[in-house]
This record gives sequence, structure tokens and C-alpha cells, in this order.
Amino acid sequence: LKMSIEAQVREAEKSQTLEPRDMRKPQDYAKLFELLKDNKHVTALNLRHLPGSQPDEIACKLADLLRVNPVLKSLRLGGLNYDAIVTVLEGAAERKTLERIDINQISLNPVVATAFARLLAGPTALTSLDLSMNNMGPDSMRVLATALETNTSLSNLRLFLNEMGDVGAHALAAALRVNTTLRTIDIERNVIRVEGARALAAALHVNTSLLDLQLYDNPLGAEGVTAFADALKINTTLTRLGLWDSKTESSKGFVALCSMLKENTSLIELVYNEDHVGDDGAVILADALKVNAALQIIRLQQSDIGEAGAQALLEALEMNMTLTTINLEYCEVSYGLQNKIDSLLTDPIRVAWASGEADTKPACEIPLESRD
Repeated sequence: LKMSIEAQVREAEKSQTLEPRDMRKPQDYAKLFELLKDNKHVTALNLRHLPGSQPDEIACKLADLLRVNPVLKSLRLGGLNYDAIVTVLEGAAERKTLERIDINQISLNPVVATAFARLLAGPTALTSLDLSMNNMGPDSMRVLATALETNTSLSNLRLFLNEMGDVGAHALAAALRVNTTLRTIDIERNVIRVEGARALAAALHVNTSLLDLQLYDNPLGAEGVTAFADALKINTTLTRLGLWDSKTESSKGFVALCSMLKENTSLIELVYNEDHVGDDGAVILADALKVNAALQIIRLQQSDIGEAGAQALLEALEMNMTLTTINLEYCEVSYGLQNKIDSLLTDPIRVAWASGEADTKPACEIPLESRD
């Protein structure tokens, strides 16, 4: 049964999140926004499926709501045109209480990017911004990055699938050199190549606040991956790095990552999958894991690792007490050997040490032969 707008608001007060249903007319949204102006319970508003008709009218009403509502913290938005988005952001900039904004699939141009920049430039409570799948391009990215240089509130930035390219990556790198509040950045699928990778890696030489950087499915190449490996010999704060499908043409990048792991003391998760890793790469990694005491998770799906490489990793786990996950999905590893690795990783002695529950590190693991 169709639920009235009033009933939807009452129901949303229980979870504090409202995602309107069965609303297709601008006047329905005008009524909803009016009801929410004085509402003290709904803190998250999901408007991903706004009607295509009269977007400017809907945007004006929403902006008016954002100017006066005292409790709204999260806004997800879709279905509006450029001008309508700018109108909404102007309303958000006046009240300055939103902590999270997600706006996707709007082909974000420099005009809209400028509106976001104004929001980020002034005093704001905004800590999380998701602008994924907006086809921003390098020009819009440069506008946004300039605002990030002075912003002191944003900690989480997601820009998945935006085609920023090397130009946009250079702009983001410049921001990272001076920004001190960003903690996580997701720039998957942004056509970032070796020059953009080098710029971002160079920024990590001086940035001391970023914790999580995801670069999945960017054609960084072996040279780009090597640049990040070199940066993490210096950077001591990044804890998670995603380099899945970096289009590397040789094992050089992976070898550099393994060399980095012998020195790095902060990285706890590394994602990397390339066919050329193979058994030879696994052996090199195993050698690094024997001395690394920080890494907890490594994901090597589809990396063409076979029995010899998996056996080397298993033997390395006899000396490494911090790893809790090795993902070898879609590799040519037998069930028996995979089971030995999994058993070792879930051993109570290891788990207690990795979680910090054990005060002293065990001298060695339980012998492999006892696990057969």
C-alpha cells in the first residue's frame, strides 16, 4: 500500500534515515521538505531518484530546507541538472551543518565544481564527500583540488570513475602536500597513468595524514607502482594501499613493493593483482614477509601464483606473526595447501598477537608438520 508523506516521515524518525517512496511530482517533494523543516529526528535524507520534471523548483525547496533544518547531517542526491545542484549547494553552504554529501552520475562540470569549492572553502561540518561516477574530468578536478588545499574538515573523499587523468592527479597531489585532514581517498578508475602516479607518490613523501589510498584499475604501469613503493619507504602514516589492476607490463613494480615491505612499518593492507606475479613473485614476497612486522592483509587475487609460490608464503608465515589474511583467489593453489595457509593464519597464537591481546610475541609458530 502507498504510504502517505506524513507516514513516511514518522517511520523514518525511528531509523533517522528517510528515503522517500512513491513520490513522482515536484509538489510531493515540496510537501516533504516543508514537513522536515522543523523535524528534529531525521538526520539522513536519500534523494537518489528525484523526478526529472521541474528540477529547479525541487532544488529551491530543498535548498530552503537545508537553510533552516537543524539536524540533517547526510544528503544523497541524484536526478538534478547542473543549475539545480548549484542551488542545493548554496543552501547547504548557508547552514553549514551537513557532514556527508553523496552526489553521483550528474556529469559534474567546472561550474558545479566551483559550487563545491565554495562549500569546502568556508567553515563547514562536511567530513565525507562522494562525487563518484560524475565524469568530472581534469578541469573540474583542478577546481575541487584547489579548495582541498585550505579545507580543514573533510576526511573522506571518494572520486571513483571520474576521468581526472594525470592533470587531475597532479592537482590532487598538490592539495595533498598541504592538506592535513584527509584520511581516505578513493580515486579508482580515473585514467591515471605514470606521470599522475609519480605526482601522487611524491605527495606521500611529505603528507603525514592520509591513511587510505585506493587506486584500483588505473593504468599506472610498473613505473607508477614503483613510485608508490619508493614513497612508502619514506611515508610512515599510510596504512592501506589499493593497486589492483595497475596494468603493469613487468614484475618491476611488484618487486619494488616487496622491497618496500622490508622497510615499511605502517602499511597494514596491500591489494595487488597482476598475472606476472606468479611463483617467482610470491617467493620474493615471502622473503619480505619474513622481516615485515606491520602488514596484516595482502590480497593477490588472479596473480597466477601456484604451488611453489604458495609453499614459499606458507613457510614465511612461520616467521611472520602479523599477517591475518592472504587472499589467493583464482590462483592455482591446491585445496590442501590453501587449507594449511588458512589454518596458520587463524591459529589462536597468531590471532592473539595480531590483535594486541598477547603481551609478548611467540618465539615461533606451531610446526607445519603438526598441521597436516
